[in-house]
Amino acid sequence: MYILKKLDIKIPEGSEVIAEYASGVLVLSIVALLGFMNVFVYFLNSHLVQRYDIKNKYPKFSRIIGIYEKSSLIFILIESLICVVCLIILILIISALYLIKRIVI
Repeated sequence: MYILKKLDIKIPEGSEVIAEYASGVLVLSIVALLGFMNVFVYFLNSHLVQRYDIKNKYPKFSRIIGIYEKSSLIFILIESLICVVCLIILILIISALYLIKRIVI
């Protein structure tokens, strides 16, 4: 709920359960969106480094660029894993709400 505090969104204490689920879905959606954006930026940076041949233009920085490229792959894997986990949790929450709605009706 840290993100909701930063956005200055407050959920009243006596709110319904659906409002709490909606806030949880909002937070998971924001995390998944930011993760996909990070993965996109990592791929874009990798593409730009290769396209403009930065390693050969600036041999002084070739070691740093090599470390960045290796660490970017690790970050891409971590961010992708976080995104997939958030999306799976979202699917489970939504399907659980759908099943509960079907049982009640």
